[in-house]
This record gives sequence, structure tokens and C-alpha cells, in this order.
Amino acid sequence: MTGPSERWMDYFGLSTFFVQWLNFLLYKIMDLSFITGNYLWGMMGYLGIRILFLLSYQAFIKEAPLRRQPIYLCVFFLPSLHFWSAGIGKESITLFALAWLLWGMSYLHKFGWQLIPACGLLFLIRPHLGFLALALIGLIFGISPVFALKNKMIISICAGIVLLVMSPILVQYLNISDLSLTSMGSLMDYQITLLQQAGSSVNLASYNQVQRVLTFLFRPLFFDAYHWESYVASIENLIYVAAVPMLAFYGDRAGVRKMPVYLSFGFLFFIATTLIFANSLSNLGIMMRMKSFTIIFMILVVVYLMVFSKES
Repeated sequence: MTGPSERWMDYFGLSTFFVQWLNFLLYKIMDLSFITGNYLWGMMGYLGIRILFLLSYQAFIKEAPLRRQPIYLCVFFLPSLHFWSAGIGKESITLFALAWLLWGMSYLHKFGWQLIPACGLLFLIRPHLGFLALALIGLIFGISPVFALKNKMIISICAGIVLLVMSPILVQYLNISDLSLTSMGSLMDYQITLLQQAGSSVNLASYNQVQRVLTFLFRPLFFDAYHWESYVASIENLIYVAAVPMLAFYGDRAGVRKMPVYLSFGFLFFIATTLIFANSLSNLGIMMRMKSFTIIFMILVVVYLMVFSKES
């Protein structure tokens, strides 16, 4: 948009433009109040969290001893998960679209068709995440032993065709020449330089790969804190620090092989986004924001392994 418009479809587009397009519908056309609009956006984030809860409870939490279930359910009350999805913002739709996609994957025969609108919604709000999600869907279903070879080929071919269609749209959105590693690397370097001009920035350009990943996953910690919100984030990040050795301690091949398909997808999505964001975000506040809807899958994998581990 080069300026304000009274035509609804003038606002339609990707990312922030899609947010404006939805807000035009709520505010201009439906004439809803500011509070009501915030409530509806927050409800999308809530529905995303509720879907994750239902999937996890049905898949493995209900198998845990009754006295431990309240402890495991606490993972759905992580502060950043609720803070960033509680009002008007891309995280509300991102969390909802991602959870909706996982619901379709978990009940493929009954709700598999919902993968299409869920992927479309995720692509509209964050094109790079929608592209990544579709690629992972093709990968997971392509190697899954549950499906016949014919079905695997159909899913993989369909995913490949849609990815080819989405590629030029993504290239235009990212403002790069192509999807090569060189172009993506240049974009990440530019993003690092841009975000270092904001508050709570870190000198990511001087970090090696391990330092970047650790910074994205575990900071801010108490030595980074400078106001109450950053202290709350520090406490939450300590939970993540504790979760990593538990992931290694409780993990075994048998448990990984039996992992629900939605959790396998979520964990792969978490790993992929961690590598992307760890090499493109140089601001601790934005790091908390961008990992708020992905790191929950690492915690859920820990809970899943603990429920079925003999060591538990």
C-alpha cells in the first residue's frame, strides 16, 4: 500500500498486508470495536494452543500417571507462547495455522483436506514458514511406512508441484533473485545488520554456528535482563536449558519411531526454523517472539519421551 484506501481488496497481500486486510474486514466492514478485534485475534492464538493440547493429551499425556499429568500440562502455559499470541499480530494466526495443519495431519483420513487451507493460511501470514511446512509434509509422508508406495508418490508429486508454484511468490516476497544458498545467505546477513540497530541486539555476525543456535534457544538469560519482561523470559529460557539434557537422557530409538506424526513434524519444523532464525535474527526480543510458537515442540518431545521412558 502506498496510501490509505477504502477498497478492501487493496489491502490483500502477504505477511503484514494480510494482517491489514483482516483488520479492514473487522474494523471497516464489520464495524467492530478495538477490544472485540483484539479478542478475536487472541481467540485464534487460544485455539492454536487448545489444538496442541488436545493432540498431545490424546497421543501421550493421558498415558502418564494421573499425579504427573498436571505437571506435564504446565508446558501449555509458557509465558511467551501466550504473550505473543494474545492479540493483534502475526503470531496469533501463525500458531493457529500451524496447529490446524497438525490437526489435519493427525486425522488424515477424516480431516486431511484441512491441510490445504491450513498451509495456505500459514503461507499468507509467513510465506517462508508456509513453504517450509509444505516441504516437510512432503518429506514426512514420503518416507512414512504407513502409506502405500502409490500414495507416497501422489503426495510427494502434489507437494512438489505446489512448491514450484509457490517458489516465485516466495522469491518476490523475500526480494531475492532465487532460492539458492547464496541468495539466502545474503538475505540473512542483511537481516542481521538491520536488526542490530534495535534494542537488545547481539553481535551475531561475530558468533560461530554453535553460539548462534545457543543464543537463539537460550537467551536472554539473567545476565541479559534489564526489565521485568526480560527476567520473565530468562526464567522461561532456563526451562529450555534444562530440557535439552532431558531430551538426550530420555531419548531412545524405539520412542522416536513411535512418535506421533504431528510431533515428528513439529520437531523437524522446530529444528529447521531454529537454524534459519539463529542465522538471521540478531535481536533477543525478536528471538523470543519467533521461537514462541516452535520451541513448544521440543518441550512436548521431552514430555512424550518421559511418559514412555522406563527411566521416568
